[in-house]
Amino acid sequence: MVGKLVSSGLVPLSFVLSYVTIISLMLQVGNGAEPLNGLSQNTSQLTWELYKDPENEFSMQYPSSWTLEPAENRFSDVDVEIVNGYDATNGLVQVLYYFTSDDISSMMKQYGVDQAELEKKIDIWFPQFVSGLSGEFDRFNQTGGAQYEKYTIDGHKAGSVVFSAEMSGQPLAGWVTATLIGNKIFVFQYGADQNTFATNLPIAEHMLNSIKILDDY
Repeated sequence: MVGKLVSSGLVPLSFVLSYVTIISLMLQVGNGAEPLNGLSQNTSQLTWELYKDPENEFSMQYPSSWTLEPAENRFSDVDVEIVNGYDATNGLVQVLYYFTSDDISSMMKQYGVDQAELEKKIDIWFPQFVSGLSGEFDRFNQTGGAQYEKYTIDGHKAGSVVFSAEMSGQPLAGWVTATLIGNKIFVFQYGADQNTFATNLPIAEHMLNSIKILDDY
């Protein structure tokens, strides 16, 4: 299976560009676009659709009222983007699944572990992942530190972090969860305006919990 991105670092450029998307849509709202109301936190009241990656790598549920934007082709950095209507301030979810072979090999050598062990030792590579992310934002601040037990991605141990930051002077909040599967990193990210972030977080958590990895290699 051909990966979407061969990365020379644990954080691809597309990860940062995803939050540029949030900021640009925030500015559209500020320039007169009509904002949408946040969805209810009760996920049982929502109608869910099933998205299946065209390359048969993963599947995931998403609310039918959210807008699905799959990757244009297999070379796109982001596999799928799902927006709460037309207003990303109410919630934007993106999924990335990409090769990171060089970084995995160097970490295996550095820590004296094999690939299977590295997958389980989230606390080795996830802090480097977050460090790479923090350098791209102003006023980046983790909320409560990294979590290693709270979330999994289809049974795979995952690291997660909630943060606040600014980009182009606009405040945002983000939640990132990532896991290592073989020589690929699977990243689930949810972002929103800081004032609406908590409203749709349960919906994003439902989406994360619904993920099924169809291609482990």
